[in-house]
Amino acid sequence: MQTVWPHGVSGENWKDMREVIDRILDGKFEYERGGISFSEGRIEINLQEGEDYEGSFRLFGTPGYVTKGYIHTSDSRMECLTKRFFGVREEIAYRFHGKGMESGDVLQGSFYVVSNQGEYELPFVVMTHGKTLMTSLGEMKNLFHFTNLAKSNWEEAVELFYHPDFENIFENSDRKYKNLYRGLSKHPGNERNVEEFLTAIHKKQKVNYI
Repeated sequence: MQTVWPHGVSGENWKDMREVIDRILDGKFEYERGGISFSEGRIEINLQEGEDYEGSFRLFGTPGYVTKGYIHTSDSRMECLTKRFFGVREEIAYRFHGKGMESGDVLQGSFYVVSNQGEYELPFVVMTHGKTLMTSLGEMKNLFHFTNLAKSNWEEAVELFYHPDFENIFENSDRKYKNLYRGLSKHPGNERNVEEFLTAIHKKQKVNYI
């Protein structure tokens, strides 16, 4: 079987780089040869669930010295578009793939830099939030807002109850009602299911007929 090396990297260099990467993953870093700094200490990304995100950061080498190396990430969702660098100042582009992440998910990881001036780590954190639903009363962020909407405009509340993004409001203490909602929202337009939902979450008193 033929071994395929990364573009521009010889088999011997790739073997050396893999050894360094393995040391990084084991938490063994070498900083004493320092000479590389970053435009930011940590990358923080906020995105809506399911969407992708593209960004970049700057990498600075020591003036007067040739800085070159490779960049590797700890998580396959974080794709490093600039895998190699050469020069005193380089812009490193990346793309984060958010498919499959749900509102409230947090992912932490790092960019690992393997260079002729040492080995470095730049951490990143990605926080995911749901899409916000807009109503005649403003943003609907939780079940309290939905209850107020139902009192003010019942027809609008019923319509939004069956909106594809309604599940995004089930945050924090409201999460426990998510499965109940999924069961009652299978038949769009049914007002009785909306009333049953509000009753089950103790936002509306059950109607009794005498």
